[in-house]
This record gives sequence, structure tokens and C-alpha cells, in this order.
Amino acid sequence: MADLSKKEEVHELFRQEVHIKNEKLASYETIKKFFILEEDFDQGKDELTPTLKVRRKVVTERYRDILENLYKA
Repeated sequence: MADLSKKEEVHELFRQEVHIKNEKLASYETIKKFFILEEDFDQGKDELTPTLKVRRKVVTERYRDILENLYKA
């Protein structure tokens, strides 16, 4: 998956799909930016609970730089 997350073709495919979905949404609901992680969230890294729910605090801390860049103007 890490190799795919870096390919421009994959990013372009996501951009196209996001554009299609955004056409049906109000402007405040649309996806403005996105980032493709190299790996899925994992229980072994404490990112998911045993019932596969995202541990938001752990994920927010681990990916703080990425999240901050998404919210920059």
C-alpha cells in the first residue's frame, strides 16, 4: 500500500472521485483537501480499539503535522 499511496495516478483517481462526490454537496460539505496515508490504521499501533473504532487521540497525535497542513489556509 505504501507504494500506491505515493503514485500520482492514485492521487488523480482520488481527486476525480472527490470531485464527483463534491458536485452533489453544498459548498460547506465538500472535501477541500485530503491525504493518503502509507498504512492503514492498526490495532497493534494502538490506533484502533479491539472493536476497530479509531482512537482519535492517538491518531491526532501521531498525524498532527499532516492534519495541521490540511487546515492551513
